[in-house]
Amino acid sequence: MSKISPLERRRIATQRTVDHFLDKTMRVGRRDCGQLLAFHLKAIGRGDLVPKLPKYTSWRGARQVLDRLGWSTVADAMQGVEEIPAAAALMGDVVEMPALEDAGEGIAPMGGVGIAVGNGAVLCYVDGHRGAVTGRILEAVRAWRVLPLPERAA
Repeated sequence: MSKISPLERRRIATQRTVDHFLDKTMRVGRRDCGQLLAFHLKAIGRGDLVPKLPKYTSWRGARQVLDRLGWSTVADAMQGVEEIPAAAALMGDVVEMPALEDAGEGIAPMGGVGIAVGNGAVLCYVDGHRGAVTGRILEAVRAWRVLPLPERAA
């Protein structure tokens, strides 16, 4: 059985994430930035970075989950992962975009993350679109190199 290279594993995981989220209607707690990030990290073989998340169905509930985890933004899930310049993001890396001023109803900003899909573009949720879209990275806060863990010998 041949081994799949880490780059190919990243490509496969990124395509799975795109297939699962692209143009699908955003639903808080099912299809949002946090769920996008968790799905992708598991697909790329880094489920170790994803804690068991309680269910939430509102932005207020999402904020409460972040607060319970001690995170100020969704991107805080990437603590301990190699931070890179956003311009260096390759397919499968995670990119944080600026947060809106607030999530409405006095809820503190939660940040926004996207998954690099190559050629300077990310898959992310953007205000004003009904579902996840791909687009060029125009402004990024920070980014992380997401490498799959080495395959275990059989």
